[in-house]
Amino acid sequence: MSGVPYIRFFADDWLSGTSELSPDERGILITIVALTAATGVAPEYNLDRLCRRFGCTKGKAKKVVDQLLELGKLQLVDGRLVNVMPEASGRRKLRKWIPTQIQHDVLSCGYCEYCGSVFGPFEIDHIIPVCRGGTDDRQNLCCSCRSCNRSKGSKIVSEWSRS
Repeated sequence: MSGVPYIRFFADDWLSGTSELSPDERGILITIVALTAATGVAPEYNLDRLCRRFGCTKGKAKKVVDQLLELGKLQLVDGRLVNVMPEASGRRKLRKWIPTQIQHDVLSCGYCEYCGSVFGPFEIDHIIPVCRGGTDDRQNLCCSCRSCNRSKGSKIVSEWSRS
């Protein structure tokens, strides 16, 4: 998986944020999210390219993308289709990708650095959360089990109790 950027995908946010969409709208929106994740930039609003990516006619691509723009699921920024769902909840913001080599380095320890569990799934945790001034530097990242990572949230370790 070398070269694939790290993204955090929150299924609960996705499901609650797309429940009112048609299958076509959901399919095109997830394709735009995937294209953005794979390339690191939002795709251009170029109907010739988009209809090939979406596997539909140019008319269908235009209709569905226009609906997503109208619904506020996408924004047109400098000619690119930007997914606005992460900001819509107010809880999570998109940030730069953690390089693949650093991800592998952090997760390779094979245990939770908070509780010591060897049972995954494991996630990358920011020791000092980004929202509190932490960075994506290797020194600020650790391997955490999902339970500890979710429990710790945006706290620093000294504020967090593993109860």
